[in-house]
Amino acid sequence: MANIYLAKLNVNEKIHSVYKGETTIKTFLDQLYIDIDSNRVMEDEMSGVRYKIVDIEKNPNDFVINGKFLRIEKSKTQNTYDEKNDELKEQIVESPADYIAFSFFVHREMIAFVPKQAFSRQHFLKVFADFIYLCSPQIGRVNLQIKLDNKELDKKFAEINTMKKISVVIVPPNSDKDLWKGLESISEELEETEATEMEFSLKASIRKPLVKSSELVKGLYNFVKRGYGEMVAEGKGIDGMPLEINTLKNKELIEKHKIPESIKNSPNEIASEVIDKNIL
Repeated sequence: MANIYLAKLNVNEKIHSVYKGETTIKTFLDQLYIDIDSNRVMEDEMSGVRYKIVDIEKNPNDFVINGKFLRIEKSKTQNTYDEKNDELKEQIVESPADYIAFSFFVHREMIAFVPKQAFSRQHFLKVFADFIYLCSPQIGRVNLQIKLDNKELDKKFAEINTMKKISVVIVPPNSDKDLWKGLESISEELEETEATEMEFSLKASIRKPLVKSSELVKGLYNFVKRGYGEMVAEGKGIDGMPLEINTLKNKELIEKHKIPESIKNSPNEIASEVIDKNIL
């Protein structure tokens, strides 16, 4: 079985132009839908690795882009077995390529994709965000956050009985203004400074731990759950054993949906799975 992962797209560099009423998220997303195409090629200057989309299909009715995102190396040495002479031989393969099939639900701000061992989800998130900027620089740099399994996250967070530390990095939300409830002063500072990322670190002792039910902790936690941040929390469980939650490192906290191996390379099948199972 293979796994579908989901990534949340956050307008980042130019989000404050949205907050000021100069433009809208929809305007940015509409432009992005137009700009992404198979003619764009992104090259890593250090390694010479190139990235592009092939087999692209766009559905103008629901603003979905399906395709295969390629990583193309310059050349690669591969060992082959010469059965006749019972020996190994080296063969240079020109422009070897790996790819990830994806379905980009643009107006839903979500990308469904199936990573591979040779093309990891972490690498995909980084280079696909860069590729989006290459295609549509007018919307500025974007932030891609892997979608978390919120049920599992809630379960793990509840297991921390006494919390001594929580560190959260958040980005401004696209349009979810309700996230700022209880954090109005932080919202004002963010808009005043036009920051595109904010980092919070709260610490206390185990004898007098952090109050998990405080508006600040609950507010920051909700940012993480909604796809606008990353979190590390430390403390102890009810049994006194140390506990840590790290949304970047704990694989069990990442939402994934199993699909047959036979469809993992088909963007259209991935899109169908997402729609049929209503997993966005």
